[in-house]
Amino acid sequence: MYRYNEFARTLGILATNLSLGGDYINQIPLPESGVKVPREMIAFSEYVFFRAPAANSPQNGKPGLVGDYPRTGKEDFYPHNRGMNQAFCDSHVERVTQKQFASKSDEIRRRWFNDNKPHREFWP
Repeated sequence: MYRYNEFARTLGILATNLSLGGDYINQIPLPESGVKVPREMIAFSEYVFFRAPAANSPQNGKPGLVGDYPRTGKEDFYPHNRGMNQAFCDSHVERVTQKQFASKSDEIRRRWFNDNKPHREFWP
């Protein structure tokens, strides 16, 4: 399962125009030229899954799996041998290991934002 890169929007109102979705509040799409470094910006990323406790599970209160943007590297299920595939805006695909993706390096952080900056001020 893949997810479109709207990660910046999930960080809050000040980051909404840093995703691929453009200006979500004013409904202004992001033009292709809005991605500063297409070879370094994630367009789609595979989900990673973690076990949700029964109280937080969308499956009628039963423990289950929940997909989300990878954030910690401690998620329970990565789709490809402790890694995942990511498609970039220039159309190439990379396999990223769990360890690489959980890295809090600026190199990894900037991949989520259309201006190719790490935006430490927004990162959870």
